[in-house]
Amino acid sequence: MELTTSQDILVRGLQKVQGIVERKNTLPILSHFLLTAQQEGTIIHATDLELGYKGHLDTTVNKPGTATLPARKVYDILRELPAGEAVTLSVETQGWARITAGTAAFKVPCLPAEEYPALPPVDEGDFSAINFEILEEMIRHTTFATSHDETRYTLSGVLVVSDGQDMTMVA
Repeated sequence: MELTTSQDILVRGLQKVQGIVERKNTLPILSHFLLTAQQEGTIIHATDLELGYKGHLDTTVNKPGTATLPARKVYDILRELPAGEAVTLSVETQGWARITAGTAAFKVPCLPAEEYPALPPVDEGDFSAINFEILEEMIRHTTFATSHDETRYTLSGVLVVSDGQDMTMVA
């Protein structure tokens, strides 16, 4: 696998998965993210077996493939590179990925992509439009009641119920 993109695109993509990947866990692969490079584009996956994230990155794919990379280590490396720098990420030999940008080169270990757990299933829902000013007001009236304790996901969110006509938010 080999892809090329700018530093800021990769950093933005990895910022989104930092809250999902686990640092201290029983499964080492949960501290990694899955990168799938295809001719149609690059997809980044992350999961902690309860939450999942799937996003698309704007990259140039030189060689398709998949890799499972350590999220925190790669994020720290990319964050220190100059903004907008062209970055090439390639999986050389089994178990190692190479990140190059300008004169800098890094080698990071990766785990087999086949061992990465599948994302939790998502129920497809119906979408409807809402005025952003009304939504903003609803959020403002409920966020004060949410928990700031990140270990209790159920209390840090807001329940949104909609029947197509009316929408209710509860925290």
